[in-house]
Amino acid sequence: MRGDVLFKHGMHNWSWLIYTYSELSLTFEKDRLPALSGMAKAFQTTSSTEMKDDVYLAGLWKSMLPEALMWQAVDGPPDGLTRRCRFRKPVKDRGPPSWSWMCCDYTVRWDNVFFDCAYLVEVETAEVELGSIDRAGEVSRGHLVLHAVYMEEVVMRYPDDPDFRSAEYDLRDDYIRKSKEEELVSPAYPDLKFTFLPDYDFTDKSFGDLFIPPSETRYCVPIVGLSGYWPFSEISLVLRRHARGPVFGDTPDVPYVYERIGICRGQLMFEHKGKEFRHTIVLV
Repeated sequence: MRGDVLFKHGMHNWSWLIYTYSELSLTFEKDRLPALSGMAKAFQTTSSTEMKDDVYLAGLWKSMLPEALMWQAVDGPPDGLTRRCRFRKPVKDRGPPSWSWMCCDYTVRWDNVFFDCAYLVEVETAEVELGSIDRAGEVSRGHLVLHAVYMEEVVMRYPDDPDFRSAEYDLRDDYIRKSKEEELVSPAYPDLKFTFLPDYDFTDKSFGDLFIPPSETRYCVPIVGLSGYWPFSEISLVLRRHARGPVFGDTPDVPYVYERIGICRGQLMFEHKGKEFRHTIVLV
């Protein structure tokens, strides 16, 4: 499957609206929802024929998946000037799903860098549960079922580690938003090192269940493969794993569910060279 992140079914216009909207830095989540609902309805009624039959999913559109999952918090940690987490809820408390930018308290955007790229995930199911009769309003929970070509366990490495940085990675970071606070490393393949752009300050213990201890394993799932340079990936989701309990009863019966906590940007190389979908991921 190939595509272009900003020219598929109105994605260019929608991404610009969300970027402008998220810059407003509205203080309360309840202020965001009515404005977003009206914007979504107007967008659908004035857009292309394809959009008129589209399904709205917590600030995204079904036709724009999987591209729409690749949003990033441009003024968020580690280099953002402010550290805040007003709208993000612990995944067990549900609310706007972690795969939607609606749970993020920062300015978000998408980059148009994926023309004619191969997507390394496909979306089987996309569902949200609404908190009101307004189909574009408040979301109480939601999940995606993804099939992924590759998923790599990764751990954090911090600046006090002598192997934290190299000239190669500093050079690469000149082309993306820099992260000098942490990076992700594959235990199985130590040469695989990824710059991590988190969705929120997960190192802040005051965030309670949103805090992620350094020893916890994360999971890197490449979304886009660079055309002609397999097995390199341009962008990946970074996930956290949770045991599936009663609170996730609306999801498929699987041992684990996953939560988005950020993305990796840059040319990321991984070992698996086959293109079959090997992993099923329930993302909440």
